[in-house]
Amino acid sequence: MTLNIPNLNKLIMHLEAQPPERINMGFVAVRERPECGTAGCIAGHARLLGSEGIRDWLGLTSEGACSLIEPTGWAGEQFGVQRYPAHRVIATLKRLRDRFMVTGEIVVDWGPEPTAGEPWVAPQAIELTPPALPDEITRLLGSKVEA
Repeated sequence: MTLNIPNLNKLIMHLEAQPPERINMGFVAVRERPECGTAGCIAGHARLLGSEGIRDWLGLTSEGACSLIEPTGWAGEQFGVQRYPAHRVIATLKRLRDRFMVTGEIVVDWGPEPTAGEPWVAPQAIELTPPALPDEITRLLGSKVEA
């Protein structure tokens, strides 16, 4: 099979534009009248983009589609919410795309598992302060240019 890169990129961009709470691999409807089981899962979001079925829309095998939409532990008591948060879903789709671009292989890789007993959470964002401009540039920006 050949991975449908344009559809995969469309899905990645769509998910990146969503608030994290709208991406949910557990059994929770995150929008009215869900289009699939949870509506917040990968298949539910793909459906919003025109997919009639994630397998054919992305060009996956049946096994690949199952690995993507039913990852290990996804069905357990809201476990999917903690184990498969938005950033992990997006990272998985990017790994799928990037590996295919390099090797031609279609491999769903959910990455490292969370530490036992702890949810897999996004790294904390840090605030970066831009470096100060050198004094010479600051002086030039503040001076009037003579004609």
